Amino acid sequence: MDHHKIKKINKNQISEDIMEQMPLAIQVFAPDGQSISANKAWELLWGESRDYLSDYNILKDPQFINSPLFKNYLKAFEKGEVIYAGEFFYDPSKINKPGRSRWLDINLYPIKDKDGKVLEVVQTLDDITDTKDAKTMRDRFKIMIENSTDFISIATVNEEIIYLNEAGKKIIGLSEDDDVTSMEIKDFHPDWAYKALKEDAIPKLMKGEVALGETALLRADGHEVPVFASGVINKLPNGEIDFIGIIARDMTEIKKINDELKNKIKQSEKTNKYMVDRELRMIDLKEQLKKKNKEN
Repeated sequence: MDHHKIKKINKNQISEDIMEQMPLAIQVFAPDGQSISANKAWELLWGESRDYLSDYNILKDPQFINSPLFKNYLKAFEKGEVIYAGEFFYDPSKINKPGRSRWLDINLYPIKDKDGKVLEVVQTLDDITDTKDAKTMRDRFKIMIENSTDFISIATVNEEIIYLNEAGKKIIGLSEDDDVTSMEIKDFHPDWAYKALKEDAIPKLMKGEVALGETALLRADGHEVPVFASGVINKLPNGEIDFIGIIARDMTEIKKINDELKNKIKQSEKTNKYMVDRELRMIDLKEQLKKKNKEN
């Protein structure tokens, strides 16, 4: 009979190895909230050694105690419930610990004995800082667009409008509630302006060149609105067009002021010419009188 030596499996060691190799940051706590251990991913998350956790107690951390999430922690530690704690902005400097502040997505997993008594609580931390920052930037950008007084539109590669800000709707004579998703770029451009956009501006943008200048938008009532416009084409990594953006500033008032200024300059030039001509005539008359007096 062939005998094989059977190595006894150390379940605790396997658990520790799995925890250490997990890509998700993991921290383990005693039932009283005292930190017991953390994995390599936790060190990478905070950029610090896990050794500094020796005096850390999560149930005494003022950032958690004073947050709405704390009741979820109590459910996990006191009642042994598996809990999705939620999203939380954590700043280590507030407890005099190293590491930069981050947005975290937190889950709590109590480990219990056969009688249901909590032995440890495992906390997983998913760093969502970049995602939150990106969302914050999108929200700020959206606020900026919505509060802009400029016409701002976004269209598909087929020139179908997918977005037009409130100011843009006002400029072309639409109400705030009007649906623009059935419109196309040509619908709010006079024929001559749309032709210039198709034949000049868009080809320039496709080549990465700047395309801006004076053009016009077309109001719902058929009137043209003079604008100074620029465009942008966003491309996907494969080179395909993602969207076409148009930003235009209403030049109606500026044009009006310029026209009034031109008229004033023109009138002033006429007045100056009249005064100069009058002065020249007076000089000529004086010269003739002088000549006459000499002859007499």
